[in-house]
Amino acid sequence: MSIVEDDAGNLWIGTNWGLCCFDREKFTTYGKEQGLTDFVHQCSAKDTAGQLWFGSTNSGLYRYDGKHFQWLTTADGLPSNSVRGLAPQPDGSMIIGTHREIVHYRPTATLPPPIEIREVIADKVYQNPTELELTTAETDLLTISYHSLSFATRQMRYSYILEGYDKAWRDTWEDTVRYEKLPPGEYTFKVIAINRDLVESEVPAQLSLTVRPDPRDIEITTLRTKVNYLQHEVSGKYDFSNLIGRSAGIKEVHALMEKAIDSGLDVLITGETGTGKELVAKGIHYNSSRKNRTPVECDCGLLTEALAPSELFGHRKGAFTDAREDKIGLFEAADGSTLILDEIGNMPLAIRAVSRLQDFPQACGARQRHRRNGDNCCR
Repeated sequence: MSIVEDDAGNLWIGTNWGLCCFDREKFTTYGKEQGLTDFVHQCSAKDTAGQLWFGSTNSGLYRYDGKHFQWLTTADGLPSNSVRGLAPQPDGSMIIGTHREIVHYRPTATLPPPIEIREVIADKVYQNPTELELTTAETDLLTISYHSLSFATRQMRYSYILEGYDKAWRDTWEDTVRYEKLPPGEYTFKVIAINRDLVESEVPAQLSLTVRPDPRDIEITTLRTKVNYLQHEVSGKYDFSNLIGRSAGIKEVHALMEKAIDSGLDVLITGETGTGKELVAKGIHYNSSRKNRTPVECDCGLLTEALAPSELFGHRKGAFTDAREDKIGLFEAADGSTLILDEIGNMPLAIRAVSRLQDFPQACGARQRHRRNGDNCCR
């Protein structure tokens, strides 16, 4: 365990479970997200430039300048990745004691590392782009690759942000970042490189990105808006208040409609032509829990004895000579909605017979109930 205080008065505590910063009010833990691969810290120190140094058990040495962590290992010249002690020197150098040997690390004057965006992959590959305009369909997965080169640094550290999307800069060892399903908007991607002496790129590499809505999404949204509008209009048309009248008969119709709305029962509506049977049938539908589904209507007067079984119950391919493919019937098509049988009294008597309904071998298999003789029936 080790403790070191930074210039702002924060306490940095290296433990067997990670690196913590205590700002005198709360603890913040640093780990893999910040690029620290070892949670066991044996020693810590602050150099004359105010940078913090942390020695780990098996992963080498970390430096922190208040913004970025950089990582030094045997690949960078350390005798061992087990760092046992740190001794800061007045000239800004650091004497490092490792499991094998003691080494004197002297920061060198290095030029800021250059950085460039090499490739963007969206709907296709874009080489060295500085500005792109894409649709949401093309940015389901957006991959941005960048690169920096430093002869003094084995593993470059990067920091990036997608302005308009990310809330803060992020550090990574990777030279590629990915974004999924970016919403429409204006974005600017920025990335810098950090070498082993924590020297940053002078100027970030930038990509201006405009994401437009997919025209197909606009069409779908427009269609949904139109459908919602039409559903609203239709629902208003068949509102109960459109059944005008104050007589006892109208009040009784209203009461029966209220009972029928979500009863799940078949409803028989009778009356002379022009008395509003369709208004009642659709009023029941559009005020029920099935109102978002279009009702299925059938003019029973057009059904012939030969055509009725196939139209009402559907058929399987090969059930009869002209059955070239499966077909669902009106009962199945109305599942979750309402089936309105108009002019049911004009249906041939043979079709209305319960015995005949049960005899259709190509029926969908659902139990069907006998339809009473009348003008309109909704189910």
